[in-house]
Amino acid sequence: MYFQDYGCVKPNRKYLTEYNKMVFKYLAENYDDEWIGIIREDLFGFNEWRENYKNKN
Repeated sequence: MYFQDYGCVKPNRKYLTEYNKMVFKYLAENYDDEWIGIIREDLFGFNEWRENYKNKN
């Protein structure tokens, strides 16, 4: 998996959050829950996505 380091440039948080949620959905559909324990929790949108994912399962 590849991640982008933006350095000193402030990223568009809304865009990154929505993009990350799509990635999390893909990972959940293709890799079950294996990846959740190893992913960084400070990724935009991860905590919100995880709460919704827990509520659905």
